[in-house]
Amino acid sequence: MNLAKFLIFSKKAKKNRLIQAVLGMKKSGVFRGAKFDLYTPTLDPQHLVVVFGQSHPVLTGKINNRQLKQIVGCQSRLVMYYAYFHGTYGIKKFGGEGLHGDVNDLYLSVGKTGPLYEAAMKQFFPGLTKEKMTWRDMYDTAKKIIFYLGGLWRDALRTKNDPEIRKYAQTVDGQAYYDFLTPADIVIYPVEGEKQYQHVLENVKKLEREIEAMDNNYDYRVAKSKLGKTNKRSDFSEKEIRLLKQRGELVKEFNRVLGSDFRERATMQIMRERADKEEITVFTMGVAHRKNYRKLVNEYLKNTRTAFLFVRAPELIPRYWVGIVGLLGLLGFLGLVWGWVV
Repeated sequence: MNLAKFLIFSKKAKKNRLIQAVLGMKKSGVFRGAKFDLYTPTLDPQHLVVVFGQSHPVLTGKINNRQLKQIVGCQSRLVMYYAYFHGTYGIKKFGGEGLHGDVNDLYLSVGKTGPLYEAAMKQFFPGLTKEKMTWRDMYDTAKKIIFYLGGLWRDALRTKNDPEIRKYAQTVDGQAYYDFLTPADIVIYPVEGEKQYQHVLENVKKLEREIEAMDNNYDYRVAKSKLGKTNKRSDFSEKEIRLLKQRGELVKEFNRVLGSDFRERATMQIMRERADKEEITVFTMGVAHRKNYRKLVNEYLKNTRTAFLFVRAPELIPRYWVGIVGLLGLLGFLGLVWGWVV
């Protein structure tokens, strides 16, 4: 029996408001195609932490068509998810990654994006007013407007136009767009600014400074230049060998810290504390955090009455079947070609 059916047939769960809220989400068309990972230490939870996984814009690198569609599709879908929790449960404060400060610091998520959204709305939906939008309207307009602005963001990435990159990256954001649709209602608070996160972040910055200092060290640069010409130990002085090893150890430690679960541990602590004050708490975090959350959730919540739900939009779910169908198609094509040859 799957989890949903187990919760439905459990007498205690049937009476619990939050368990029924999760089941209501699964039945709602708003979350059609989404994947739910639910953890609950009890069938009668009193608090619920909801984390929306996201794929978000970057400020450097290259973005292909598939990646752009995934990011834009995910952010457009999140608009409807925020609307659901705002409209159904009256939630106006959402936790968001990428902001640093005290958990009580509140940010209007729309930022400087309002005029860009307004212009795009008049261009693509001149007869539609924000006041009369349904959830479906919000999603449909988001898909068009965020995709349009996302294309400008990608163009800026290609030309390495930093001001334009930052300008349009802000618009590829479901929180900002939903806040534009509901002015003065939605605020975002940081989940990466508390002492738990900042402590480790300072260690990361310290390692970055040490690596940078090493890269600027004249003796190290001489040793590094030799590496491109020789691998013989006898060609290096003891000091040069020591410097090369030292930098290698710094990089290894830097990668270890970045690859660890410190961000998830910090945010799990924040989620637990926030959940104690509210019945439903909603965060948005990168979908890549899901793996570590699955490992940590029991450690942080097993002695509580707080349930944890991670939601992935359809755009973030790996489509293994696409690769399988492609492989079968390739094999069929090769078989056809073989038939022609023989």
